[in-house]
Amino acid sequence: MRRGRPGMAAMMARRMMRRRRRRRVILAGGLIALGTHKLTSKDVEAIETQTGKPAEELSDEELDQAMSDLNIQGEEMTDEEMAQVEAAEDEEDDVD
Repeated sequence: MRRGRPGMAAMMARRMMRRRRRRRVILAGGLIALGTHKLTSKDVEAIETQTGKPAEELSDEELDQAMSDLNIQGEEMTDEEMAQVEAAEDEEDDVD
């Protein structure tokens, strides 16, 4: 059975670590990128109040559930915004 290319497991592990160390990135217009969601600071505050945790510490499932419970509709991020978030995550990885 074929296992995939070398380094694939390491790449997947880095992605999982990145998800756990979510970073709050401020985007143009004051919106906040959190995971794959684009939210207002008011929405992030409501999520943190609902969950009792900083938004950066929430798993994707917890964040999605809190958004659903609070009827918060996150906006779709543009390619440019995703690149900005990835750059911030890469910068954080370089510091670690």
